[in-house]
Amino acid sequence: MKYFIASALNCMAALAPRETEMKHSLTCLFTADEETGSTFGLPRVLTEEGIGESLKGSIVLNEGGGFALYQGNDCHYLYETGQKSVCSLRVSIPELPDTNPYFPSLEHEAIMVETIRRLQNLELDAEIPETIQALQKAFLSSSSEKKVQQLIDTMASSMITATILKSGSRHGELPKGIKAAVDFDCRILPHIQREEFEEKVNSAVADLPVRLEILRYSQGYEAKVSDDIIILLEKTLMKHDREINSLLPFITPGSNDGKHLIPLGCDVIGFAPLAKEQTFADIMPLIHGIDERISLDSIEFCSNVLTDFCSAYLTGDKL
Repeated sequence: MKYFIASALNCMAALAPRETEMKHSLTCLFTADEETGSTFGLPRVLTEEGIGESLKGSIVLNEGGGFALYQGNDCHYLYETGQKSVCSLRVSIPELPDTNPYFPSLEHEAIMVETIRRLQNLELDAEIPETIQALQKAFLSSSSEKKVQQLIDTMASSMITATILKSGSRHGELPKGIKAAVDFDCRILPHIQREEFEEKVNSAVADLPVRLEILRYSQGYEAKVSDDIIILLEKTLMKHDREINSLLPFITPGSNDGKHLIPLGCDVIGFAPLAKEQTFADIMPLIHGIDERISLDSIEFCSNVLTDFCSAYLTGDKL
């Protein structure tokens, strides 16, 4: 996000002298708090008088896309048109009758392990979104790198992952009467609604003595973006790097604040392009990881592409 802010500011500085030539307005909106649920971020900003109304129907360039992905020697770029739903799920195991904390039997831990096994193997996806089907057709072949196949597999399925486990007869963080608990991070394909997800999770552990609680649920989406905008984005990319073959849509396995603008009728496009040397497969492990970084070449590339795209869209310049 920080490199996208720098690039957007460079874009605004470059276009400021041409403000009188613009056919549309240009707005930059930077918000924080995304990683902790956005309570004080974009949703809060949109409650301010006039802001939501002013953004209705806008073309929105957001973080989350603009990464190179290779098919053999062909270089394709991805732009984000959708996101998975994100859910935080907690399963608690109450104290079983006739158990004695002074003679632990690990019965609660056994139930926790079985819960993890069932939920992490739960099948949710009756269908794969059209966006992902197109990517699979383009990339899942013998010439695709293993890392690329793994990335597309991640996009193509819902994932329920145990992240925090707590147990023990005297665990200080467990509420009274609870002897084990496990938190799951759930990334669910957008066509699955919350009610369906809850029903399947409850059914999977219905015979176990557990309690389920959804701590947070953010519904994902899959959107169709204007073809004219995508063609203009593609032309801009190819102007700055003639080795780029095409621009393809994808659904991000992560999440960002773009979803809060969909109800306003905005075309939200994840497009903050990096130089092709920083590929999608290489950049994903760095996101929120150790030594997270973006190259100076990528910042320059992003700035130049954004500036030319915005100039062409806002003023009618030809590329």
